Amino acid sequence: MADEKPRSMTNGERAWHVVLAFGLLAYGTYGVWVDDLYIPGKHSRGIHFHGAAAGIMLGAFVCAAVNLVSVAVDHYDDTTEERVYHFVARATQVAGWALFVGAVAFSLFPSRRQW
Repeated sequence: MADEKPRSMTNGERAWHVVLAFGLLAYGTYGVWVDDLYIPGKHSRGIHFHGAAAGIMLGAFVCAAVNLVSVAVDHYDDTTEERVYHFVARATQVAGWALFVGAVAFSLFPSRRQW
């Protein structure tokens, strides 16, 4: 097709996407395991997630990792199935942000049993 853009992702960028995806999964899994998943803040001290909120945030990390890998695989794949990769990238982006907001809300408004 004439309107297709050439693939411009280098091998180093693809590798970085995969390494970052594994790093997110490792950090999130470790945070859930020790029951303290810390997300640093730029202008604040950051936020610590515990319990179910940490598990929800791990789900957001999984979505981010799948998104990163799908972009890398899309640039590696020579077929014309671009719609599948765009759908996966958009779905994981929306789900990841929804899980992130859910984890923040869950940590800000704990149940009465924790008081």
